[in-house]
Amino acid sequence: MKILFVYPNLMREEYIPLGLASIAAYVKEHDHETFLMDYTWGGTAKDCINMAEKVKPDVVGFSLRSGEFNFSLSIAKELKRRHPNILILFGGIHPTVDPEGTIKQDCVDAIIQGEGEHALVELLNKLKEKKDFSKIKNLWTKKDGKIFRNPVRSLIEDLDKLPFPDRELFGFKRYLDARSGTADIMAGRGCPFQCTYCINHISQKMYKDKGTYTRMRSPENVIKELQELRKKYKINFVAFEDDTFTYSKDWMRRFSKLYVKEIALPCSCNARPETMDDEMAKMLSEMGCTTLNMGIESGNEKIRREVLKRFNTNEQIIKAFQAANNHGLKTYSYNMVGLPYETEKEMWETVHLNRRAKPTVVDASIFQPYPGTELQSLCEKNGWIMDMSTLPFSHKFISIMKYPNVSNKEIKYWKRMFRFRVLRKTNIRKALALLVLDWNYESFIKNRDKIPSFAKAMLYKLWRF
Repeated sequence: MKILFVYPNLMREEYIPLGLASIAAYVKEHDHETFLMDYTWGGTAKDCINMAEKVKPDVVGFSLRSGEFNFSLSIAKELKRRHPNILILFGGIHPTVDPEGTIKQDCVDAIIQGEGEHALVELLNKLKEKKDFSKIKNLWTKKDGKIFRNPVRSLIEDLDKLPFPDRELFGFKRYLDARSGTADIMAGRGCPFQCTYCINHISQKMYKDKGTYTRMRSPENVIKELQELRKKYKINFVAFEDDTFTYSKDWMRRFSKLYVKEIALPCSCNARPETMDDEMAKMLSEMGCTTLNMGIESGNEKIRREVLKRFNTNEQIIKAFQAANNHGLKTYSYNMVGLPYETEKEMWETVHLNRRAKPTVVDASIFQPYPGTELQSLCEKNGWIMDMSTLPFSHKFISIMKYPNVSNKEIKYWKRMFRFRVLRKTNIRKALALLVLDWNYESFIKNRDKIPSFAKAMLYKLWRF
């Protein structure tokens, strides 16, 4: 069977979606043909229609985030109009968190929730054999006007058994060129935390009693993937994209030694302040980690604790950044503005906490009430959401909230000024440069696909300091 994957990527960020690449590899391993419409480099809905008419797929599978839903629907509607026999399948984050809103669309024949490898191969096999596919786990589908809502199957416990992601399907060299030789990799799946603005608390609930949610591949398996990548491509930097790469100290002790011995490339990773202490910072430094990304999100402990369900204290956050700084790690802080119950006073608290933590780079986004999350339910209950259909594809563009205490225009202004306010007293040149970028961010994103790869590579080098 033939499947055409569609990666909408309206942000145009040069990151291969490793979940989709893993599914593609698994499908290929089971003797089905895979094709890709990749919007990272630009394109219109018509480009996908033309590709479908060229390759004549049996299935067109969209992997999408919530902000890409409307764009994906526009393609799916036209595909269904022209080729009613093609099965239209939606998967990824959005169908997982909003299955009802997705499956009710006339142009959507089926959705996959959660991990998609086994469900998609089972679907393709059933289609090939012309058998009923209405009872496949992880799959919701329609038949004779009825929706079949199947439960999820058990989680894939042994991740080492999966093939490595099919980066070649995406033309990986082009991604490497645009990111100055940076290769992304996932060492595991799942996040143990339950932040109310994120998908993980939804997935944890969905997979209750279905296996261990947070799983790591064996250190040896991760090293093997990196070794294969180095044989095929010119790689000079590794970005570990796990939500919490530092989750297990025991795993890190084993992995860091192997990494130094077998790979020894500079790298970056994501961590939670709760997992960062002197020992962890030392291990990361010794394995060549140059950049550590951690979320502060809000400088107000009550909002973090009661609204976001992030239970670290301000002092824990400061100590985590200090531990990283003490071992020569450059740090990157994630922050949000426009959170429920947040006033200008709490936004200033986030600025002041960043100043105390002293991250090398500061980032700020605008809170979005993503479908299915606890915070979306809270905002909906309080009538704070203007219109979910206007949800932007970037979490840095606009606020769609209508709070009584702060306007969406004020929130957007705060996002644009946030980094400048944090850095202006310690590094005015960097603060001014970021101010220019933040006031022109929307234009940058909308024209990102027109920037030559060599220029993007230069920007990535600057990002790595």
